[in-house]
Amino acid sequence: MIIFKNKVKEGAASFYIVAFSTLILMIVAISFATVIISEVERTSNDDLAQSAYDSALAGIEDAKLAYYNYQNCLNQSEATGGSSGGGQGVTCANILEYMKEANSTKDKDECDTVWNILGRESTGGNVVEITSEDINTNMNQATTCVAMTDETEDYKGNLSPSNAVDVIKLSFDEETVNVDNITSMRLSWFSKDDATKATGKGLNFNYENGFPDSAILNAPPVVALTLLQTGGQTFTMDQFNRVSYNPNQTNRGTLFLVPDNSGTNLIGSQALVKSNDKTVQNEPIDVGCAGLGNDIADREYACSVMINLPQPIGGPRNKNTFEVVVNLPYGQPESEFVLQFYCGGGACGNPFQSEENEGSEVSVATLKGVQIAVDSTGRANDLYRRVVTRLKNKNDLALTVMGPLELLDSGNDDAGMKKTWPVTSEYNFN
Repeated sequence: MIIFKNKVKEGAASFYIVAFSTLILMIVAISFATVIISEVERTSNDDLAQSAYDSALAGIEDAKLAYYNYQNCLNQSEATGGSSGGGQGVTCANILEYMKEANSTKDKDECDTVWNILGRESTGGNVVEITSEDINTNMNQATTCVAMTDETEDYKGNLSPSNAVDVIKLSFDEETVNVDNITSMRLSWFSKDDATKATGKGLNFNYENGFPDSAILNAPPVVALTLLQTGGQTFTMDQFNRVSYNPNQTNRGTLFLVPDNSGTNLIGSQALVKSNDKTVQNEPIDVGCAGLGNDIADREYACSVMINLPQPIGGPRNKNTFEVVVNLPYGQPESEFVLQFYCGGGACGNPFQSEENEGSEVSVATLKGVQIAVDSTGRANDLYRRVVTRLKNKNDLALTVMGPLELLDSGNDDAGMKKTWPVTSEYNFN
């Protein structure tokens, strides 16, 4: 008698082996296909994101040219006349009106200002298409909005080993600010991004006692701040060496601000006077900064200090000679900083309670013509990128003279405006 039992068992085992092998191969193939499709989609999104970003940067270039035209009109003896200032028949009178509207618009979100100054027409709701043989038109690439204003509530700068000094010639909106009413300023420095660059751990660090060694990057930098001012319509050079304590008066002063966990956040006006007094030692001042163990989640900058300002020698403050210099005495680490200026009470606008000045009321002074705030949005298909930045003139720090037009796109240090700019905010809001 012949029994086939073993043969049947051997056939079933082979069937299961083949089935499981096929299943495994299918899983591997599907996994590879998923990875490939994912990479293709990511590459496509990266291309769209870069194209949208390029479109936003193109809007910033247009803003440079538009502001150059605006400055040309301001510098003419008859700026409100009918002389040509922009493109396609746009007059200086038109340009001045466009900028006035942009500055008065709530949140400075007037998208048409740049296009109007350049004599261009927007298409389809403030969308200006980018046309070039080098651009893939299938991406539907466009600059959708460029908002521009030269009125800001603060000054934003960046200090680095290669650019350790920033000289700021101050100019204010004369309709709302009397420069003699400015009583204090706030300096904030070392952002979360700066901390990440220096330590790789974000805004969370320890402090070293006293002045840090040049190699120490685990704390915000020591910052030097210099005030320069004069009083009256005329002044003499000897006034820069004179001080008065009753009331506090000086035409110059320099403070060395050292980060510290338990330092002060308010510096009285006498500190600047003493710094210019040759009979008194100019001691560094410890400034209270966020550090390890502090609640810093809501802080944009690690260090912030309010500095009360003395009056100048010789009369009311001269609006044409009011300057601030911010620099890194040790040259590093790199640090962003923000300056804000305040009037006592409601002299500059809407008052609020100042915690540093023991609850006294102050109001923010609006700067005009010191920086250009540009908000540019670019599109590629249905993906948008937005870049918010500040532009500053390289030669004339008050932006009163932009320089020759051909220098606008120059990359050298003599350019009227820099070709490169700091990006203070960049994100995809799709």
